[in-house]
Amino acid sequence: MPHRILCISATEAILQTRKLLLERHGYEVIPALNFRDVEQACKHGKFDLALVGHDLEARIKKALGLKIRENCSGVPILEMCRYSPEIESSMFTITDSPAELLQTISEILERRPSIKPKSI
Repeated sequence: MPHRILCISATEAILQTRKLLLERHGYEVIPALNFRDVEQACKHGKFDLALVGHDLEARIKKALGLKIRENCSGVPILEMCRYSPEIESSMFTITDSPAELLQTISEILERRPSIKPKSI
């Protein structure tokens, strides 16, 4: 069973590009563009990782971090950032390199067992 990643971005184009990259490497990706998408995704499934894109404003990232922790308890958060992280207690990466992003994701997920899907 593939690892499930909640992938959050501010723009559809970046979200789709990141989704394709992750799916090509065997991950199941649930995309989210806003708070409502994140909340709905958390209500309807479990994730191995939440990936927060670098294209979000600092205040939005902080609020998303809180929303993820509130609705998807225990899920590690990987924050992509340009200079420094905004989400408290998140793991972070400052690279734009797809290879380095995939390596970081792999390292995080190797430490965490895959989740079982929520029954409907």
